[in-house]
Amino acid sequence: MTRNHRLLLTVALSTAIALPATPALAQSDSGTSSPGGSADSLGRDLVVHSSQNPTSSGSSIDATLSSLRAIGSSQVPLSDPLLSSNEGYPLPTDPTITQARIVAKEVEADNLQVNPGEDRVQRWTVASPSMQRHVSVEIMKPADPAAPAPMLYLLDGVDAPKLSGWIGIGGAQKVLGDENVTVVVPTQAPGSWYSDWNKPDPALGVNMWETFLTTELAPLLEPFGVSFRFAGFDSDLRQASREAEVIVSTVPSAAVEGHEQALAHAPILDVIYEPWPTPLTVAAAANGYLTVGGHIMLAHQAYGQFEQFTGRPAPRAAMRRALEASLQ
Repeated sequence: MTRNHRLLLTVALSTAIALPATPALAQSDSGTSSPGGSADSLGRDLVVHSSQNPTSSGSSIDATLSSLRAIGSSQVPLSDPLLSSNEGYPLPTDPTITQARIVAKEVEADNLQVNPGEDRVQRWTVASPSMQRHVSVEIMKPADPAAPAPMLYLLDGVDAPKLSGWIGIGGAQKVLGDENVTVVVPTQAPGSWYSDWNKPDPALGVNMWETFLTTELAPLLEPFGVSFRFAGFDSDLRQASREAEVIVSTVPSAAVEGHEQALAHAPILDVIYEPWPTPLTVAAAANGYLTVGGHIMLAHQAYGQFEQFTGRPAPRAAMRRALEASLQ
């Protein structure tokens, strides 16, 4: 018996870090930083900005420190007090790992489950030859394990802690709890952008995330009813989009330029909302497919933030009108 697996085609996932404007780092002829423009002062200014922001939380300040750590590993040399904000990195490696395999599975705590007492949210330990270490991946099994289920990768931002923000404060398991979808959340990838790095980094270690996600982890999921493939821009995008149930694009419109017609054969969620509509959604709508823009996601994020900050119901209709007016 064969299964017809549903396919979710994700064009890409990108995260961005927004930092406040600060004076440029001035360098003297001797190579030392001038007063008021040192890497230390730059770093401390960013931390102070984050801590004094009235909407900041402990998590956001920690994320700022993690961002500084990631930047400091390559471009801006930061002092040890800032670099030590994330202990334990680089993670230890084991060059004897030659085969990708599942080493262990553990059920996450009750407060991380869809419902207490369940075992749907698990943490898998996967041996990775490319990463030369055991990689920790959070997995949420679908609502109906006997039925075919698409797979959804959720990738954290620059912080990428061991307890994913998606599962922790994000509560993705609650939002997706009734959906027949397999959720895959790789963890402990700070500053990596989930890409393959040319060489190990002294602060962040070995990063071969693209290889791990596409060639090592993927086959390990297939015995559990998950079937998927990754399609690059150099592949047959027209055929891939015809097979997809939905296409999620998280890249700027310029990155998709020239591929719009090939991708316009499925419903589109394009998280870009300015300018709106995007060329990709215009092409898909012309073919009769439903399109949703990133401004819808932005609106729902704003609703939740308003209600958490004020404890009052968000004026959703008014907020939606204001958002749409700003996009015209």
